[in-house]
Amino acid sequence: MSLPYNIPHDIWQQIRSITSKELLHALMKDSNWTLQRLKGSAHYFHNPNRPPACQEVAIHVHPTKGGYGSNMLKGLLSIIRWTEEEYRRLKLIK
Repeated sequence: MSLPYNIPHDIWQQIRSITSKELLHALMKDSNWTLQRLKGSAHYFHNPNRPPACQEVAIHVHPTKGGYGSNMLKGLLSIIRWTEEEYRRLKLIK
């Protein structure tokens, strides 16, 4: 599956093991994304500045599970579409 948003290899090497909690905290720190609602373990974030298909992302946080599979994480990040500077600002990469 080819994603419209290609994550550079050096960035992917640093974020491929990100946990759901780390992704959740990064979205909460990012002023472009606002927590819209909670439903069970799902946290729904909204960004009105994105095209309609990419305005909402759901992050499921499970305390017993660590991270995401690579395809799931790439799918979530293709919706979020952070730049390299944003990854650095959010302290997801060095």
